[in-house]
Amino acid sequence: MLGKLLKYEIKSTARIFLPLYVSLVLLAVISNIFFKINNNELFMNIISVISTSAYVFIIIAIFVLTLLVMIQRFYKNLLGDEGYLMFTLPVKTGEHIVSKLLTSMMWVITSTIVTIVSVLIISYNENTFASLQNAISQVFSEISRVFGINGYAYLIEFFIFLLMVLATNILMIYASIAVGQLVSKHKVLGAFGAYLGFYILSQIIISIIFVSYYSISSGNMNSFETIINNVAQSNTIPHFVFVGIMLLNLFFAGAYYIITNLILSKQLNLE
Repeated sequence: MLGKLLKYEIKSTARIFLPLYVSLVLLAVISNIFFKINNNELFMNIISVISTSAYVFIIIAIFVLTLLVMIQRFYKNLLGDEGYLMFTLPVKTGEHIVSKLLTSMMWVITSTIVTIVSVLIISYNENTFASLQNAISQVFSEISRVFGINGYAYLIEFFIFLLMVLATNILMIYASIAVGQLVSKHKVLGAFGAYLGFYILSQIIISIIFVSYYSISSGNMNSFETIINNVAQSNTIPHFVFVGIMLLNLFFAGAYYIITNLILSKQLNLE
């Protein structure tokens, strides 16, 4: 059933994003052509400015819409009028949450990839890929030198980290919306307040764990500034911190999922 929910979600949202992606790539191609012409004619310069401005506008629109659609689909589909229908389906509440999460992650990732591709198109010349390959090689070499680990392994780890951070932030939004709907009036304000509360609490927990670990491991209660300096000067600690943050994100993601699932399962209020 999860597969059917995902298919429904993707179909419902694709009609919003696909035209924007096509427009972005086309504008990138057009802008690249005008940049290559590079003459001083007023008309061509005006067209170039217009196409570039439209390109930037569409990039902004894509990421703003990604956030708005993420919120709108969760709220309207599960907590709005459509919620009466959705919760009559033979589907577990957790499957509804996961389908929304995976679809939102997919569009965020796709939007990012399309934007990167469009930037490569707009800046393309005969040396683009050679320069990009050289830059990537230098980054991997620097990672291996500084952290003492394989650059490609670190890249894979970094992508996993980004996925976890993305999932955690989306689930925090869902949990905030779910908490907000418990408020009889001013649900939007309640959701916004819940989001701020979750964010502040997570930062406090991370700071306490971070400072406590380095204070204990160093054998004395150093100042926070000293701890930060020790981390910055170490080759091995940053990677350990990186893994620790991944585990913390996993913890927070689980907590937000449980909160959302419990509220939608036990305290659902569609009025």
